[in-house]
Amino acid sequence: MQGNAIHYYDYRPESARNAYAPPYGRPVTLKCIQWNIERGYKLDAVIKMLKAHDADIIILQEIDVDCERSDKRDCAKEIAEALQMKCAFMVEFEELF
Repeated sequence: MQGNAIHYYDYRPESARNAYAPPYGRPVTLKCIQWNIERGYKLDAVIKMLKAHDADIIILQEIDVDCERSDKRDCAKEIAEALQMKCAFMVEFEELF
């Protein structure tokens, strides 16, 4: 995994990828969640909770990708795929041995 690069995953259904913005002037309500997921140690529980809240925008901190401490899981990819969402993130930390 290259550091300091933005990575994208898009698991939204095709219909959501091609959706357009509502007409100008129409009120829009967005549900947003912000959460520090503690490196994804309990990733399955995190995904279950995120699914239950059905947010439009999810902002997460401490998302591990290919780290020993989180069993080499790609947390961002797993979350995006499970929730059928688009994901963008930047690598800030790399485990070096």
